[in-house]
Amino acid sequence: MKKLFIIVNEDRFLLSHRKEIALAAQKAGWDVTVVCKDTGRRYELEEMGLKVHIGGGAVIGSCAFVMHLNGLLPQAFLHE
Repeated sequence: MKKLFIIVNEDRFLLSHRKEIALAAQKAGWDVTVVCKDTGRRYELEEMGLKVHIGGGAVIGSCAFVMHLNGLLPQAFLHE
């Protein structure tokens, strides 16, 4: 099974902006995991059958740094 990690700043952002993408991938057979901050709506993601990993700025910052090292994210997008 293919795996998809969707990294967003907060659970509510995924619900308002990326929910359709996550559900379409899930329907197509992907194992979807969402990495985000829990603002109290995590349960909504889990009720849709999505796996949720709670992270915060450190998780997202680390992903951005790895993307930068691999040439996928310009230096201008990184901040301290």
